[in-house]
Amino acid sequence: MTHDVVALLERAPTLRGMTRALVQAGPELQVRAVAGGAVVQLRDGSGHMVAAVQAAQRLALSSEADRLLAEGIADDLPAQPWWVEARGTETGPGGEDTP
Repeated sequence: MTHDVVALLERAPTLRGMTRALVQAGPELQVRAVAGGAVVQLRDGSGHMVAAVQAAQRLALSSEADRLLAEGIADDLPAQPWWVEARGTETGPGGEDTP
């Protein structure tokens, strides 16, 4: 099963900042940038992807967040927030994907 997370930010995160954040997930996990840095992946020792974070995209208007997520969310956002999307998988005790 996968889980998606969206973060709306005032400033665009740097590749270095995203990489540092993913490294904190666990010393046994490997971080690598792919697609010219457009995606940062987190992989376990077997090479299975645990999480992937896409490069930030700037929304034209904060009201786009209302349309995409939930009405009223744009009330506390900057005029043009940065959208960062991450997808992670669940892993069991042995590192295997859980059903």
